[in-house]
Amino acid sequence: MKKFQKLLALAALTPFLAACTPSNEDVCNHVMDIMKKEMGDAEGAKEPSEEDIKKYTEKCVKDLEKEKEKIGADAYKKQVKCVMDATKMDDLMKCDEGDKDAEDADKKEE
Repeated sequence: MKKFQKLLALAALTPFLAACTPSNEDVCNHVMDIMKKEMGDAEGAKEPSEEDIKKYTEKCVKDLEKEKEKIGADAYKKQVKCVMDATKMDDLMKCDEGDKDAEDADKKEE
């Protein structure tokens, strides 16, 4: 009976745990905002069209879904947190480097 109660408690908390991670759309929009800001700082850079932004966002969302399946939920949460904390492209690149470091460590263990 105690196991069943624990299971129910965990099931009740699951939506709150999932809510801690921003949606893929929010992550993609944040990345796009950083890209727009940095591209806007460059001379001669043109603003992406609404259609380009929509295409990017759709592809980005699909790519994030694949990434989550590939690296697992815990690693994905860490990566998304890093991305959402980023304010510059250099910060975003560091989020990706963290994944490569983890992959290299996994390969060394094999």
